[in-house]
Amino acid sequence: MMHFDVIKVLYSLFKAGEMKRHNRLACFILTLLFLTINTHAVMAAPTYSGLNGCSCHKTLITDWSLSIHGKAFDTLKPGRKKRAKLNLKLDPYKDYSEDRKCQRCHTTGYRQEGGFIDTVSTPYMINVGCESCHGPGSEYRRLHDDNPSGFSRQQARSLGALYGSENPEVCTSCHNNKRAHFDDKVKADYTFDWKKALANVRSYHRIRDIDEQRPFEKD
Repeated sequence: MMHFDVIKVLYSLFKAGEMKRHNRLACFILTLLFLTINTHAVMAAPTYSGLNGCSCHKTLITDWSLSIHGKAFDTLKPGRKKRAKLNLKLDPYKDYSEDRKCQRCHTTGYRQEGGFIDTVSTPYMINVGCESCHGPGSEYRRLHDDNPSGFSRQQARSLGALYGSENPEVCTSCHNNKRAHFDDKVKADYTFDWKKALANVRSYHRIRDIDEQRPFEKD
């Protein structure tokens, strides 16, 4: 029953005088509580769903799984990316996969609702997944379910969807973070260039040319 139906029923009971005074007060309080809970649910922030929530986009997931971002967590393990670690004065044989400073940008939704907590309880949220770049997907995923024939990018945006090609902070929140070491003081070509990075589609997935008003299509 929707909250306005509940209100309608309660109002009819009030009007009919079928409640004693103290019961009316209790019912009024319960109504306020009901409305508060429902309002909170409507306004709740989107949560992370994980890679399974994107399973319709098979081609993009295949691209991503072979990309740098799709293997980001592996680079924290001993013996991986040795030259890069040496440039950053890190021990190339140390295991950084349990280092929280590193996990923050090598996982999806770090310490957020539905996101990565640790390698034991949320191993499926390792790597820089879809929602790292497109935002937590609980709400725009529902848009997919409710509109199987398609929907516009603007509709997805209204439910929290992000796009690296339009929102620089999608990339710079990690790549320009002081912990990321993308600094020309470390190495001349380490300065992060957002547009240049986007041009390298092998680092995430091929860009689909989706018109602003054209519905999304399943792969």
